Amino acid sequence: MADEPQTHNDKTYRVLAAICRKFLPGVPILDAVETTNLGGGVDIWVPKQDTYEKWREEYTALQAAGEEMWFYTCAFPAGPAMNRSMDLPLAVSRTVLWMGALYRLSGFLHWGFNYYIGEDIWHSACCPHKGALLPAGDAHIVYPGKDGRPWRSMRFEAQRAGAEDYELLMQAVDAAPGEADALVRTVCTTFRSYARSGTAVAAARLRLFHLLEEVARNG
Repeated sequence: MADEPQTHNDKTYRVLAAICRKFLPGVPILDAVETTNLGGGVDIWVPKQDTYEKWREEYTALQAAGEEMWFYTCAFPAGPAMNRSMDLPLAVSRTVLWMGALYRLSGFLHWGFNYYIGEDIWHSACCPHKGALLPAGDAHIVYPGKDGRPWRSMRFEAQRAGAEDYELLMQAVDAAPGEADALVRTVCTTFRSYARSGTAVAAARLRLFHLLEEVARNG
């Protein structure tokens, strides 16, 4: 209903949500959010990675109360914060979903998939947006292929592998949360503190298999 509602417009957002619920009863409301004060106005919360950590105590309380929490990454924060830009090691596109498991976030909102804005994406990795340039690769993880079929990037494949890791990690969380969290923390502890080596991620994934094997063996 609104792009990233914030503290200055959270009240009007809830009013808009009430109108939506009146005319579309039962339809869930999902939005990217920049505030924690939307109770009753949103069904699936989607804060950016840094927004979640900024107000982690509040968001954790919402999760404990039964609210569904996703997350997403986008142009900001830039620099070392986990995202899918070309400026970061490829391993980060994968382990960003390991942080989803650590924080018990149940979904990831894609930005962006193929937001080319008419640019020659093969020669310009930074798409123009509102008078500025988005970070390299921020707006796309696929490329225009033949007959309208997208060509997957390495970042796309890395995140897809991360999604498979996430499913395995959540199995481990269900059976042995302490051990699963400790394993994730060997790779990443926050959205700004993480291993930059694919070798480290592969080693942790092997330990994950061993953990799941042990869980299965012990029933």
